[in-house]
Amino acid sequence: MRFSSIIQNFSIIRILIEREAIMAEAIYHFNIGDFRCITFNEATRQQEAERLFGHIPTEERARVLAAFGLHAGILLSSINVLYLDTGSQKILVDTGLGQGALYAGLETEGIARDAIDTIIITHGHGDHINGILADDQLAFPNARYFISQTEWDYWHTENRAAEAQARVIAAVPDDRLTRVAENAEFLPGIRAALLPGHTPGMMGLLIESGGSRMLHIADAAMYALQCAYPDWSPAFDADQTISQHTRRRIWQRAAQEDLLIMGYHYPKSGRGYVTTEGSAWAWQPVVI
Repeated sequence: MRFSSIIQNFSIIRILIEREAIMAEAIYHFNIGDFRCITFNEATRQQEAERLFGHIPTEERARVLAAFGLHAGILLSSINVLYLDTGSQKILVDTGLGQGALYAGLETEGIARDAIDTIIITHGHGDHINGILADDQLAFPNARYFISQTEWDYWHTENRAAEAQARVIAAVPDDRLTRVAENAEFLPGIRAALLPGHTPGMMGLLIESGGSRMLHIADAAMYALQCAYPDWSPAFDADQTISQHTRRRIWQRAAQEDLLIMGYHYPKSGRGYVTTEGSAWAWQPVVI
């Protein structure tokens, strides 16, 4: 089967769970120290809270959603691909949906796809890796790829190897794929942070430059309400209990260290801070 067909079939399956994009892509510029950064917001999707958090009692779910102004029970989920220009490397953190918006955004910014020399895969879900391929070829022909060892192992187990995501990852030649150990600084200024739960080996990134820091949390949390309610794990987390522990660890550190956070599915540029309100955490988005 052609890789394009695999990706297309996977996308159709996802649409049964997540409604199609409802907002056009946007581009946001910022810096982390000396690193020039761009968030390519490919799309924003709407998702039904009942499907995502069906395990939460109905009355409690309605009360919390209303407190966040979500009376219709619909949550918004963005797709945010991060670009980093460190001065010596041009890096993408994930590759998005593979539907062309990222490629168009790069072109708008004057960034050639063959200039991308590094791609970091936070985890193997299709909305993070489908952009690896375009017309059955590597979309970024000169890139080296990095994925956590644990995540690579997960997608190469016998019961996962035939899935569409595993086949996309397998399209990357072995000699261009590096499997990263937990907590390793595998690129200058970029350290792996294992954030299990959504998948067993999901890799967050602590990015540091010029005295500034940002923790990219991938899909460890996907909605602002999960800051105040870290035990709300969406149905597609591989291990909901572990993902709860991971979120609590992230929020505690972020609040204590005043650490900038970026979430792949958070609105606009995906960035914000965590504050404490009494005994609870609260998400404070970066104002753009």
